[in-house]
Amino acid sequence: MSKIPNSPTLVSPLEGYAQQVSVAPGEVQDFKISGAEKAIANVELLRLVHGDPRAEGPGYKVEHCDWFKSYGIVLTEQHLPLGSLIEVDGSIDLAEGFTLAVWFFPTLLNRGWQTLAAIGEPGNFSFGLYLAGDSMLTAALSGSGNRAEWCTAHEFVSAEEWHFAAVSYDPKTNKLAVHQALSRSIENAPSNFGGLITTEVDVPFSTIHTSNDPLTFAGSKSGNRHWGHFNGKLSDPVLYRGALTTEQVKQLADGFNPGRIPNLISHWKFDQQVGTTLAVDGVSNRHGRVINAPARAVTGPKWSGPWSGGLAGVPHEYNAIHFHEDDLDDANWKTTLSVELPDTKPGIYAARVWNDVDELFLPFVVRPKRPRVDVCVLVPTLTWQAYSSNRDPARFTDDGALDRALCLYDAHSDGSRVFYSSHRKPHRTGNPKKAIQNWGAHTMVADLYLTDWLEHINISYDLYSDHDLAASNGDLLPAYKVLIIAGHPEYWTCSMRDQLDQYFAQGGRCLYFGGNGLYWVTSIDKMRPHLMEVRKSSAGLYPPFKAEKGNEHHSTTGEFGGTWLERGRSTAGVTGLEYAANLFAAVKDPKGFVRTPESYSTKFAPFFDGIADESIGNFGLNLGTAAAFEMDAVRLQRPGLTILAEASEPGSFSYSPLRPLSHISYMEHPKGGGVFAAGAVTWAGSLSHNNYQNSVSQLTENALKHFLSVPKGEVVIPNSS
Repeated sequence: MSKIPNSPTLVSPLEGYAQQVSVAPGEVQDFKISGAEKAIANVELLRLVHGDPRAEGPGYKVEHCDWFKSYGIVLTEQHLPLGSLIEVDGSIDLAEGFTLAVWFFPTLLNRGWQTLAAIGEPGNFSFGLYLAGDSMLTAALSGSGNRAEWCTAHEFVSAEEWHFAAVSYDPKTNKLAVHQALSRSIENAPSNFGGLITTEVDVPFSTIHTSNDPLTFAGSKSGNRHWGHFNGKLSDPVLYRGALTTEQVKQLADGFNPGRIPNLISHWKFDQQVGTTLAVDGVSNRHGRVINAPARAVTGPKWSGPWSGGLAGVPHEYNAIHFHEDDLDDANWKTTLSVELPDTKPGIYAARVWNDVDELFLPFVVRPKRPRVDVCVLVPTLTWQAYSSNRDPARFTDDGALDRALCLYDAHSDGSRVFYSSHRKPHRTGNPKKAIQNWGAHTMVADLYLTDWLEHINISYDLYSDHDLAASNGDLLPAYKVLIIAGHPEYWTCSMRDQLDQYFAQGGRCLYFGGNGLYWVTSIDKMRPHLMEVRKSSAGLYPPFKAEKGNEHHSTTGEFGGTWLERGRSTAGVTGLEYAANLFAAVKDPKGFVRTPESYSTKFAPFFDGIADESIGNFGLNLGTAAAFEMDAVRLQRPGLTILAEASEPGSFSYSPLRPLSHISYMEHPKGGGVFAAGAVTWAGSLSHNNYQNSVSQLTENALKHFLSVPKGEVVIPNSS
């Protein structure tokens, strides 16, 4: 099976990823790279300083890591194993016949072959149950391992409905049967479809070929690859020794307890251990391995509705798995290069891979071995990962190649939401020179605006990824006097929120320069930390997802998804601001932020020293203003919170439960802590304007240096309430 073309101009684009999001000096980073077979490529390591290459700013700036360069690497074309399924290892004795039954909910028909369950591949085939062609349910059985006999069910399969299907074989009568039923009656079905319908054929053998291949659900195996992926949900598969009677099969279709029917071999219970890669067999411990992260903890055929009590209350109603032909957990590519990092300074790094055909950047974070300075920069790598596929206008990297794997902003091929995004997959969204869409920069390029500015004003900083904070045992943030959160810090785990709250409770200080921050409840799989999970609570702006109710609980942690506001932990309780407005295009005559009367109070003089402008940030590299892309604002006034400036572009800002705004504010926290916030993704894009001599740069530098100058425990802004 050849690779799907992903570029109309490049014969074989370079693809790859860095194995780890974050590494420290002394640790090893592996790079996984794919290209045309036996193509030659070169690799160098760079410390990225500024990504935006346009002449209006500092331009593309990097530091070359002289300690690693590699030329003339011979590449191989690595397979991307898209598609989820279950494998059950161990041979199954079918000599006495068998019955396999399963509930299925197809979400995409007319996809060729879709496997519901099968054992074996061509040349070593036992049996299979499939969706095929146009809405057809059919089964195959082989006595030789090669040629198969077929039995096709009478009724059409319909999408978005729960169906019951069973395949059975009786060696005493040589009968192969397919049984089907729908979870509800359809009046215009040809055979009054709603009860059990059985189709039988005679086969010219009595002994089924014994295959040592695994039993698979939702996909078929061919060598070390898989294909024939089912798009939809499976629930409650069972396997019996011998052919059940029609009445026994009808009992299963009617919801009878499978364990009360004799000769049950296995019953896979998809509502158990949903946070693992295990498909639990509750009968004979013939557990399955769930491959490529299909959606777990989703509603099954007996779901009673949103009022049911949810995953925690009625887990048996969430006994389904939603499989997709484009699911991916870990690409698991072979390592092309391994690099042990020397004692190098923290920052955003990348492996640059290039040849005469293409150029690819594989970014990663280098964190310090231990805290070195007073300033901590937290890079929103969970947001990078959430957006890590260039398949729409807001993410395309203008380099002629389309990513094959999905991210949280894509829809599966059946239109359903993507719940999981993997770090270990090839994507091209890490190119610092090509990620300047006309929508505005908001991931790595936006973060480089900040790090470039810090280095320009000679502020030493340690840099960490979201993943580092999520994995911390609580000792990361307390080591620093000032925390900087910038760019687009949209995705936060419960652990990250807890640590930030604790940091502020102990007098922590923060500069928040971002928009749509601390917004979506996010989980990181404990056993697979390269995998993040988000279950959004609305249909979203793009693409037009299918909105399916009831699947709000995360499978990896069990917690309720949606926004942190819905969880009762609004961002406003931390930064004073919350998500309020969008602006995805440059404004011809931007107004920026206009100072409020409160900002002229003497107590805020340390922030505004040297700033005579009433308007702040009506300029910048990122959409031409410091107030754009996604923005946060004060929605609820509270003690210790002061609005210092306000941005509002009439007719330009969109999305808000109230009036679309963006604010600069100061929020007091206990024990000398506080947050200086400028609520816009594009804020940092204005720092370098006019050779760094501007009001945004001055205000940001004033706030940072003031926070650093006031001893811990002392109030940063006296009498600010």
